[in-house]
Amino acid sequence: MGYNHPEILKSNPYYDDFDDTKKFLRILFKPGYAVQARELTQLQTLLQNQISKFGSHIFKDGSQVFGGGISLSGAEFIRVQIGGNPSVNNLIGRIITQGEEASAKIIDAIAPISTDPYYILVIQYLSGTKFTTGTIADFNYNINYPNVTNASGNCQTLSVNSGIFYIDGFFCK
Repeated sequence: MGYNHPEILKSNPYYDDFDDTKKFLRILFKPGYAVQARELTQLQTLLQNQISKFGSHIFKDGSQVFGGGISLSGAEFIRVQIGGNPSVNNLIGRIITQGEEASAKIIDAIAPISTDPYYILVIQYLSGTKFTTGTIADFNYNINYPNVTNASGNCQTLSVNSGIFYIDGFFCK
C-alpha cells in the first residue's frame, strides 16, 4: 500500500471514496449548506491525484527536485569506553576535552558491537593536538570517559543536505 491512497482513508471517519476511473475533476459545494468533512477529504485527494499525475510526468519516483546535494567531509574517530550505555543520539553534539591539550565536538557515534565494549566517536577537533590514551572529560554533563584507546584515525562523513524529492506521488522534504 503506497502513500497515494492508503486504505485507512476509505473508512470511518474520513469516507474518502474518490475514484479516478469516474474522471471527476471538480467537487462542487451546494450554496447555503455547510461544507462536509467528506467533501474536503475528497477535494484534497482529487488535488493530490492531479499533482501526482503531473509529478509522475516530469519526475521519476525518488527524483531529486531541488536541494538534497551530497556532502563528503573529512573527520577523525576515536574508540572510547562509556559507562551507562548512553544512546548514541545523546552523544552527538557534545564537546569533549582532554585536559587543556585538546577539545573536539562529537559529530557521530557508533554503539559497541557484540563483545567489544568501545564506542566509536566521530569527532571534529576544535583545538589542540590529538587525544592520547587516557581519560576524556565531557564538561556538558560532567562525565569522564575512561579508557580511551590509541585506536584512532581519519575517516569520511557523508551526508545528504535537505531538499525536496518526488516520492510515491508526493514532493517530500
